[in-house]
Amino acid sequence: MDKILTKNIAPSNEEIIIVKAKGSVLWDKKGKDYIDFSSQTLNLNLGQSHPLLISAAKRQLAKYSFLSSRFMSTPFLNLAKTLVRLAPKGLTKVNLKLTNGSDANESAFKRARKYHKKPTIVSFYFSHLGETSETISASGKHFKNRSYIGGSQCFAFFHPPHPDFIPSAKSIAEAERASLTELSELLEKRGDICGVIVEPIMVNAGVYVLSPSYLKSLRGLCTRCNVALIFDEVQTAFGWLGTFFAADKAGVTPDILTVGKALASGFPLAAVLMKEKYDVLEYGEDEFTYGGHPVSCAVALKNIEILEKMNLAETVLEKETFIKNLLYGLKNDYPFIKEVRGTGLIWVIDFDEKKSPRSASEIYDRAIKNGLILRKSKDGEGSALVIKPAVTVSFEELTEGFKRFRKAIE
Repeated sequence: MDKILTKNIAPSNEEIIIVKAKGSVLWDKKGKDYIDFSSQTLNLNLGQSHPLLISAAKRQLAKYSFLSSRFMSTPFLNLAKTLVRLAPKGLTKVNLKLTNGSDANESAFKRARKYHKKPTIVSFYFSHLGETSETISASGKHFKNRSYIGGSQCFAFFHPPHPDFIPSAKSIAEAERASLTELSELLEKRGDICGVIVEPIMVNAGVYVLSPSYLKSLRGLCTRCNVALIFDEVQTAFGWLGTFFAADKAGVTPDILTVGKALASGFPLAAVLMKEKYDVLEYGEDEFTYGGHPVSCAVALKNIEILEKMNLAETVLEKETFIKNLLYGLKNDYPFIKEVRGTGLIWVIDFDEKKSPRSASEIYDRAIKNGLILRKSKDGEGSALVIKPAVTVSFEELTEGFKRFRKAIE
């Protein structure tokens, strides 16, 4: 297989061939089961093969399989209306002719640049904003390898509000002040900045949760300096936090908000929500052939309906408490676990690899052998392992999954 696939997409677990999946459990061709605490690419908020999503896809396929944007698709229009209804107040325009989070973030960049007539976007060091040329340039994790694959380079960076990124800070509060001061000085010094993009939870970097107070201060700073505040909610939207958006949980409304991943729970679809003034792009500037696909839109509508019908806040809070207790149980038992971070259903265990008998990568591999799927941080180079199970994961699956996790650590 590795002779025909490009090296960037060759599976890291080539010997494991999955033949069936249901909910949060996968089975390989040998009949071995795997509990999925990664939701695959951190996107399956309702797990694998949810019967109502399958039915929605089949119903739409029986009507028509595709429509050009020259014609109005009913699920496309209904989803647009639903997203605006759910969005933070003031985000009244939506483009969902997009397929993934990279598309959505590029859309946000184009809109901020065109409206403000300035080129530069500011993002965090260590951020992950996508894998197109422009979003690679925007991501603060790619400095070492983006010389030839990056885009315009019209980006500036500041440090995330955590002592891990600002070693001089002795607390998160001190790191928040230092981060905001750094951004404020950047905005005052430069006259070419049109927007600031942040991930409310920096999942790839190691699950660093931005506090509501920090996001509110960021909102005020962007308003005073007349630049767009963009929330990349590709990782956080649609249920993981007990709300539809992290913006809701923080009580902060950005100017532009991007979504993908869990929007259609495994089907290709993304969207960008915005204030009306950022509706500045013309035909041919921000729509893609398979964006807004009617099958994906039909699935997304059913996904949202399921989330609205369940008691989302209570469901996630119960599972968050359960996960937190299990995680801190591990931390108490293993002194080489440096920190546990997270909120809702998005968590991380950060290992002190100077003290740990095994690296995070080794623990990840042992977990796979034990039938547990986790996610590595920092594209496999970090000291932390990410946990992001589906909203529908059962307490029994969580209990068994943590037993397998403990066995991998030991």
